[in-house]
Amino acid sequence: MINVYHQTVGRNCLLELDLAPDRSGLIPARHAARYKELGDFIRTCYGSPITQQVSNTTIAHGVALTFEYPTSVDRIVLMEDQTNGQVIRAYEIYAKIVDAEEMNGTLDVPWSRISSGNSVGHKRIDLLTEAITVTDVIVNATKLSMKGVRNMLGCIKPSSEPSGVDGDDVYPLHMLDDTNKCRESFLAWTLRFNDVLDAHRLHDSLSRLLEMGDWKKLGGRLGFNSNGGLELCVPKRFTGGRPAVAFSHDESSSGLRINEHPLASRLPKAMAEPSFQPGAIHFRSFAAKPDVPSSINDAISHDAPQLSLHITSFKDATLVGISFPHILMDALGFEALLRSWSLVLAGREAEVPPVLGARNDVLWATAARSIGSKSDESFVIGKKRLQGVSYLKFLLRFMRDKFRDPTMENQIVYLPNSAVAQLRRQAMGSMKSASNNEPHEDIFISEGDILAAWIAQTIASSASRPRPVTILRAINARFRLGSILQTPEKGVYVQNMVLASFVCLSPQVARGPLGTMALENRRQLAEQTTEQQMLILLQVLRQRIESGRQPTILSGEPDSLPIVFNDLTKVNLIGAVDFKLAVSQQGDSEGSRSNPIGTMVYHHFQSLKENAWRRNWVVVLGKDHQDGTWVMADLTRKSSLTFEEVLKHM
Repeated sequence: MINVYHQTVGRNCLLELDLAPDRSGLIPARHAARYKELGDFIRTCYGSPITQQVSNTTIAHGVALTFEYPTSVDRIVLMEDQTNGQVIRAYEIYAKIVDAEEMNGTLDVPWSRISSGNSVGHKRIDLLTEAITVTDVIVNATKLSMKGVRNMLGCIKPSSEPSGVDGDDVYPLHMLDDTNKCRESFLAWTLRFNDVLDAHRLHDSLSRLLEMGDWKKLGGRLGFNSNGGLELCVPKRFTGGRPAVAFSHDESSSGLRINEHPLASRLPKAMAEPSFQPGAIHFRSFAAKPDVPSSINDAISHDAPQLSLHITSFKDATLVGISFPHILMDALGFEALLRSWSLVLAGREAEVPPVLGARNDVLWATAARSIGSKSDESFVIGKKRLQGVSYLKFLLRFMRDKFRDPTMENQIVYLPNSAVAQLRRQAMGSMKSASNNEPHEDIFISEGDILAAWIAQTIASSASRPRPVTILRAINARFRLGSILQTPEKGVYVQNMVLASFVCLSPQVARGPLGTMALENRRQLAEQTTEQQMLILLQVLRQRIESGRQPTILSGEPDSLPIVFNDLTKVNLIGAVDFKLAVSQQGDSEGSRSNPIGTMVYHHFQSLKENAWRRNWVVVLGKDHQDGTWVMADLTRKSSLTFEEVLKHM
């Protein structure tokens, strides 16, 4: 009967007992004894939940329990707070499992998932396969309509706070933060320094930055609000149990020079000639610890800080890994973080700029104001917008390409300044030939236009037949809406502000002269990125959000070859960092280095979670101290071979 009880009451059902009397009108004694045994078991097992004897905290995603000493547990009981309309669609339970005799040294015990399910209802009883000894337990409601978990091993009073630990300061996420694309992306940056840095000074200064003003938003924990959206819950005070930054330091290679390390010696290096080098995915161990959160559920279930700092020390160099969910910020937000971190390290806290719009989304407000304004200007991107049948055709073509060539190769391309100068001469020369040697001094094409055209031309030439090409170029609103985003208070926006433009090239142009492609790229980009066009785009994205859709649109020909291009040259991450005061020992000597002491010589980033949809995806990481250009790309094997051949002849 106990098993029947667990399979019915323990699965949100009713158990009806058939108390059939005998001919005398009484319940047979043997039946009464069995029913009493069942009742005694229920009262003994479930009448005094151990959660009434331990400290518990209602957090953003459920409940966290901390036991005063290792405690044996063999089952978990959950109950929804149905008086407030709560519905839990899915949940996960994690515990810190220790030896029964282990009374000390439990702070570093990892979290282990001990149970999960798809629904709770009035009551859910999860029986473990065997008793375990735990010090901490977390219940994480991963899908629910209201916040909180009422019961775990007994009744727990729900928090009056909307999310987070009682007393947490709750920050919202903005319109371009909490998107499906950003939710699925956890970024890990690896910064290379040719000096030995004091890891603890770096950690202390970064932690200090996250205590200042609204910079503390970056130290928050992810949680869901009552509408199912994400928010950040910031502790009133950061502690060892809930730090601002997750910190780890690998000193196992501190006796080796970086070029003596079997893996670190393969990190990309500046060379005199253009080169193809191993991509970021080969160096995952330097970016973050293996157990760093790589999904929203991971971050929530572990109550993890948003920023993870992982430092690897060598005898003559240091690798600094920083990981965070993409919902937190874009590359320019990261640049602001690095620059402000450097200021705190240098003892110049008074110069740290405030975070603007931490609680109020300036893009959302700008879109709202522009919706009411009148404009005769048409939406340029909308002319070739993919939707309905055209979107379906594009998606089917993309899937066919993926099926035919599923494997992507992650590569780093280094272009010395001489190679980029050669590409510019080639572009200008082809423009001059196309116009019968007429001068082009008044025509502006940027280095980014030339690189975008060269990359698109190379990828297009590797295709089996001529196809139209659509270059999806990332556009940062900070650069295009500067006059609108400016405030009397000088500060920085640490959030996602990247919008998209679409450069559509015919098959003839895509395989034509480099200068023609670069000029067409500049023309379409200039047409789409005026202030008024950016405002119209924000209006469209806001209206999509208000109708319950994602703030993304696509434009181009349905049968086009899509190429994603993001140029971070203007972000200048290498120039943002100055860790001179953290240098404990100089690495490269003055005669063998091109950079100031305490600055980085190289960086790359990667997604901690594999993205199977990333194809023909190119990021210009920027310039180094020798004015060379670093490019990161995910390419098909055929495109990689084409690039290698092109680089040999530069």
